[in-house]
Amino acid sequence: RPKRWPKQAPRRARLHHLFNCNATNQIMGLDVVPTSATIFAAAALVHTVRSRRRSSDRQMDKVSRDWEGTQGDQYRLISREARQQIALKEHAEFAKEELGRTWMYRPEIRDEVTGYFNMLADPKWKLQSVSRDLEVWRLPGEDVHRIMGVSTVDAHPDTCMEYFKDPRMVFTKLFPNIDRMFTHGKVLQVQSKDKALCHANFKMPMPVGNMPARGIRSRDFVWRQTVSKLSTGNVLVTASSTNEIAVPEQKGVVRGEIRTSGYYGRRIPGKEASRVWYIVQADPKGFLPKWLVNLASQKQAQNALRLSEMFQNGKP
Repeated sequence: RPKRWPKQAPRRARLHHLFNCNATNQIMGLDVVPTSATIFAAAALVHTVRSRRRSSDRQMDKVSRDWEGTQGDQYRLISREARQQIALKEHAEFAKEELGRTWMYRPEIRDEVTGYFNMLADPKWKLQSVSRDLEVWRLPGEDVHRIMGVSTVDAHPDTCMEYFKDPRMVFTKLFPNIDRMFTHGKVLQVQSKDKALCHANFKMPMPVGNMPARGIRSRDFVWRQTVSKLSTGNVLVTASSTNEIAVPEQKGVVRGEIRTSGYYGRRIPGKEASRVWYIVQADPKGFLPKWLVNLASQKQAQNALRLSEMFQNGKP
């Protein structure tokens, strides 16, 4: 049984204790807390998430950033719905521009470009939260939702995406700074100057907070990464799971699937800065309920913000 806590303990402390208690049971490869604790934790979690959403909604209805009219230099008081419509229109215009040039690319690059920008232009994207430096979007409709983070990087697209060009730097320079759940990884094979096969391990995040969840097995992924210099001068990096190389599964680690993932860096006119879109849809597999996966997946959008912070802090 989990240890008792004082009745006056704050709800967040009790929730953190439940998700991190050591009295766990190993059930079919998934570490779970006892049933009674799980029910209480789920109820507390729903309450916490609803409270945060209400707070976020109030903030978004008060102030939102209008990049189309001001290119990020000023703030305008617009509603969340208005900000969403402005951004969706902007996404559709950018996608139309990039899709109109796909005839210039090799077939394999053309498929990557077409898939990414058709996804970006989807009108069903929902704006979840917005702050000065990050927008978080969700695209429902599948069992595992697609998540998008949008931020601004103080560098040209070629510069802010340079770590992807050398896949070894993804694991030595990039992931250690932008993905807090990353533990280790390696390049399996460099297929060409713009393609590589990679493998990496990641911890599972807590549904609330920014810490890894204890008692839940790590995940590993095997994917193919493609870096494309677009004819518009922008840069696209895409990744998805592959079976091109047989990588043995590790004991105590669950093999997940990257259904789609990609960074799109677009230069802001008149500035040495880029707007970056990061889209990801990753299924951790195992026996985690999909509602919990979708709840925790929003944290992945913060990778776009941390990429921006890398250049602000002088790490490159």
